[in-house]
Amino acid sequence: MRILLSLLFASQSVLAADKGADALLNSLGGGPTESVAQPGASFMTSELNDPFLIQLFSHVQVERNLPYETRLWAQKILKKDFAGAAHLWTAIQKTLPGNFESTARAAYLYCLWKVGVPQTFFDEWVDALSRKSFSDSPLSLALDQTIQPGFEKWLSDSAITISQEQQQTLSQLDLSRGSHFATLRAWSVLRKGDLAAGPLELLPADHFLKIPLANTVALALARKGDLRGAGAVLKKHSEPAIEFRKDVRGLSEHYLEIARLLYQAGSLEGAADFYQRIPDKARDYLKAREELAWVWLRLGDTSKLRGELQTLRSAVFKDRFAPDVFVVRAISDLKLCFYGEVEKELNAFVESNRTWATRIEAALKLEDPTNDEPDFFSELAARAVVSRTNEAELLAALATQSITATLPAVGPQQHWEKARVRALVALDSAKKQSAEETRRNWKNRKAILAEAIRKMQFVKVELFSQVRSLTKQDTSSSPAVSALERDTGNRLKADTLAALKKTAEGEMVFPFDGVVWPDELFKLSSVAQSKCQEKVKQ
Repeated sequence: MRILLSLLFASQSVLAADKGADALLNSLGGGPTESVAQPGASFMTSELNDPFLIQLFSHVQVERNLPYETRLWAQKILKKDFAGAAHLWTAIQKTLPGNFESTARAAYLYCLWKVGVPQTFFDEWVDALSRKSFSDSPLSLALDQTIQPGFEKWLSDSAITISQEQQQTLSQLDLSRGSHFATLRAWSVLRKGDLAAGPLELLPADHFLKIPLANTVALALARKGDLRGAGAVLKKHSEPAIEFRKDVRGLSEHYLEIARLLYQAGSLEGAADFYQRIPDKARDYLKAREELAWVWLRLGDTSKLRGELQTLRSAVFKDRFAPDVFVVRAISDLKLCFYGEVEKELNAFVESNRTWATRIEAALKLEDPTNDEPDFFSELAARAVVSRTNEAELLAALATQSITATLPAVGPQQHWEKARVRALVALDSAKKQSAEETRRNWKNRKAILAEAIRKMQFVKVELFSQVRSLTKQDTSSSPAVSALERDTGNRLKADTLAALKKTAEGEMVFPFDGVVWPDELFKLSSVAQSKCQEKVKQ
């Protein structure tokens, strides 16, 4: 009997060799000495250590009329030869009976998960979920149970990309299938404004997307002018998440966001309170002190303002991108009639920011500029590039293995070739997205610098106006004033700065998504002139 079976198997192999990809089934499938009637019998003592393998074992046992090739393929998976089974996907589909198709597709997805091609797995999985026959199948539910543990970390580490079509499919799935579907729903609406409000409510406080999703919603509300609503979102969702993580850095960022919202809402004392809560060891400390100076300026608290300015005069600001530091110092000096100091600040502003203007313009011209201030989204984009690169390389290796591991050789398997092409397209897209996230930082710097230039021009105009009023002389009859006007005017019109003036005036500036930056801060002329004119009258 064994001899007859061997002869039968040999004849099948010869016939399969003439059928291209079908030859893989016999050349990889093993010999006929493995039980055809009971293919699962040899696995009774094997360690089936997850829900999916247990379900697959049961289905293969129950289905008595499966084709021989299909049973051999299932045996490979039960033996945990996941790459070997995945190689056969193009060929095995030709032998699948209709009642086993959903089971086989789930098994193939399981192999992709185990092999480690995350974006390919995700794309194939969502495509399968769009079919109700698969979505409701027992093996699909078993796959959910298998991938759910650690799914959040897998999603973040792999930096999975969700297309608009995939987002539509995921939005229609029953979230009771597992917490990983709520995670996917949240992941798909990051930076989607109001669309993130619903998924935000679904996430527990310890979820890794809780804070970035809360920032997405808060930012959308702030842009609509609903500052109270934005603050409520941060209070309800961000604070519990930060408390759960005991994240000191996250707490400082949270205080900064609340302070900015309070500032924009006109609650200056409340903003000052939150700015001062940020510890001096925090990364955002200098930024907070810079913005706190604006609060003291608006409140007219001269003593605290001058004290704050001593911090802002530190040498650390010489090389740091902080154009508003020079602006607030100049305005403070102008309010107190320290005209010589105002001139120094104008010159220092031009000197420092001419360098930054050059760096900004140079960075924006590069295809892939460096990122010296990474945030959640730029780090995510960078991980996507690494993940897509590794996946493309692995898929190329799998395509090669599907030839060299088989006799007779029938060429790279079609599903590997398609997956590799998709991975290369995804890699190119990831690189462009990463570069765009980095450019976003430089674009925001450009907008901030342009706004600071505009404010400094107001300072210059007000300086000339006050000097004229105090001296009661025409500008042309005052050599000192004329020289000051000519010198500072020429500097502010330097070519490297002039290019930055094209940014639209008066628009709100957001250094990065999730954090609100103060918009136009004051009416300079009405604020700066009063005290100096009072001195003249005395």
